[in-house]
Amino acid sequence: MKPRTVRTAILVLVQQNILWHAQTEDEGEVLEFNTMECLMRLRFGRYIRLAEYLFGNTVRVLLYPQ
Repeated sequence: MKPRTVRTAILVLVQQNILWHAQTEDEGEVLEFNTMECLMRLRFGRYIRLAEYLFGNTVRVLLYPQ
């Protein structure tokens, strides 16, 4: 991969709170993957379906207005 592509991907992941970035004196630059945030995004569709089941079609209209 090109370095620019990698930098852009890292920037997007940091902005989406999926990747944490820190600068330490001992280790230098450190990146940490936020597993729970990633898993929550994968399950978002299930949460929408459950909310629609519990509260009706109004929830879908609120989350996805047309």
